[in-house]
Formats: sequence, C-alpha cells, structure tokens
Amino acid sequence: MKSLIKLLQTNRFARIALGATIGIGILVLILSSSNSPTSSPTRIQSGSTRPELESLNQTQRQDAIKYRTGATDALPIYIKSYSTSVGIETQINIFVRDGDPPESIRFEIYGLSYANPDTDPSVNPNIKAFQESFIHGLKVMRTEGLTPSRMIFLYSDIDYIRKTATNWVNHLGLLN
Repeated sequence: MKSLIKLLQTNRFARIALGATIGIGILVLILSSSNSPTSSPTRIQSGSTRPELESLNQTQRQDAIKYRTGATDALPIYIKSYSTSVGIETQINIFVRDGDPPESIRFEIYGLSYANPDTDPSVNPNIKAFQESFIHGLKVMRTEGLTPSRMIFLYSDIDYIRKTATNWVNHLGLLN
C-alpha cells in the first residue's frame, strides 16, 4: 500500500490513470442505474374489478353476457399481419380469455407503441396505425356476423396500454 501511495505521489501518469478509472467507474454506475427499469408495467390482476366495466348497470352487463355467449362461436379472430398506411405492421387479436369477466371480449392490437398517448396523428403515427387496425378488426367481426356495438372490449391487462387504447377509441369515436 505504501508503494502505491509513493507511486501516486511521484508519478503523474499513475495519478491520471487512477483518476480516469474512478471517473469511468462512476459514469458506468450512473448510466446503468438510469437505464434499468424502476418498475414493471402495472397489470390488472385476475379477478380484479375492470375499469371498463365500472360504469355498466346490471341490465347492460346481462345483455353483454348474453351476447358474448352467442358470439363465442365466431371467436377467436386472429389477424397475424395487418399493414397500416403509416408503415406499422400490427397483429389484431379478438378473443375470450378464461378468467375474464363474463361480459367482456378482448380486442388487442400489437406491433405499435402505446407509450405515447398523443392523439395527434401528425405527431404520433401509432394512433393512425391503431385506428386503421381497430377499424379493420371491426370489419372482420361484422363479416363473421358479430355486432361490435353489443360487446364490451378489454384492450389489455397492462394499465398504460389499456388507458391509451381506451383514450384513442373514445377520441376517434371508433365505437360510435
């Protein structure tokens, strides 16, 4: 240890090398901690109350349950690859999952980013890709003899995807 201290006192190059090594080490620690996720996406737990269903009255729930029971013969609908006008390739899945509320049907669109909830297509091409994919999914459902207006859709179990998709559907009036 004494020889290391003496080396650092007498050798300028050793001091610079040690300083650079410490500086790089600190930089690596800072960068690696800022890139690691602080938490995983919030998921709706199985059996939890779904926000999509909170505003429904008992009659609406019963109608949706009855319609879903008859509609399951036409499900699932999987569209593996749908090309949108903004160059985003999506996958559209319309299905029923065990454990979901009995009045609900999943309508999930993959391949685009829900991280930017902006509703302006000139700033966020994902909303245009979502809109085109959603409309295509509705068209396919109608072709299969389904009536989307009688369905209660779940867009995801991941909170930010669910919120963004719900916002886009409402903003664009996709179910009107």
